[in-house]
Amino acid sequence: MASRQPKPVPERATSLTRLPDIDFLDFEPEARDRGGVQGASTSPPAQNPDLRQQSSGIRLEERRTGHHRGRPVSETMVLPSAHQVVAQVIPDVSIALVLFLAAQFQTLLNPAEVSIWIALVFAPSLMMLALTDGRKNPLWRRAAMVNFITVGALLPICVVARYLVRTPYLDEAHGAVIPTVLGLLAALAVLLGLGFASAVLSREDPEYAGVLILPACLLIPVCLGEGRVSSLDRTLLAASIVFLVSAVATVVASLLTGALPALVAPAFFAGEFVLLSVLQDLPSIPRDAAPFISIAFLTLVFAAGAMTVIVPILSIWCARVRQGVQELDAHSRVR
Repeated sequence: MASRQPKPVPERATSLTRLPDIDFLDFEPEARDRGGVQGASTSPPAQNPDLRQQSSGIRLEERRTGHHRGRPVSETMVLPSAHQVVAQVIPDVSIALVLFLAAQFQTLLNPAEVSIWIALVFAPSLMMLALTDGRKNPLWRRAAMVNFITVGALLPICVVARYLVRTPYLDEAHGAVIPTVLGLLAALAVLLGLGFASAVLSREDPEYAGVLILPACLLIPVCLGEGRVSSLDRTLLAASIVFLVSAVATVVASLLTGALPALVAPAFFAGEFVLLSVLQDLPSIPRDAAPFISIAFLTLVFAAGAMTVIVPILSIWCARVRQGVQELDAHSRVR
């Protein structure tokens, strides 16, 4: 009987869909699993099992976070968990809650003409500043600092500026020009200071700088509206809604990736103008107001919208300046 001879295996043809076997020169466990390095000349040196396990863990972490050797992994996107989202909105939600309570129970919180509600409004920000530092819950600390200045300085100045703008006969003959212009410029100065502070505080993640200053920007059109916010309780209630909307913007920004969170604050500010237009409560001043008052008023409203776009850009610049200073410092130490 004739013995069976094994048939020779034909060589696979190289095509676009079937490529020849290639030796992987990347000495990684996952590369060896894919192709298997053949030959003694291309075999990697023996590695310590502990180092191999550590490097594999680093690669898994890079893949989980979406970065591998400087290349973003588009197919992997890890959304924050529910408790992480809730933790991010606690500063804004706490301010909104106390402002709502102060608006609803103003009589009870004002016994014997003592305004206890003021201490209640400042309590959440002060508690977060006392319980956090730069390493523990830095997001809370940033938001607490900005919210404290927004509620403690910008909101009262905007209320005063609102009543000055609504003063009859805003002309030089009645002496109303200088106080009104000074009130509007004071609000503008506080807003610019908050913008710079937000940019510096957010230099680690500049795409979220706009969301950080969003409550201050949203307060300007609300406080300078046509006349619906005419009393203290309505002012506090409107401020409460502003901080609640800012909390929603924070949630939306936390679900986005890349540079998209920087677009959240301008979108919400534009949405506020659309809503105020529907409610016929857009910021306005009397037609017979002096030109200096009109210029200061329009500058303040324009600056509120521009801050939502400029602050993230300024934050990127601050991050680059800080990086350059650190590199110069390291270079000088090496010398």
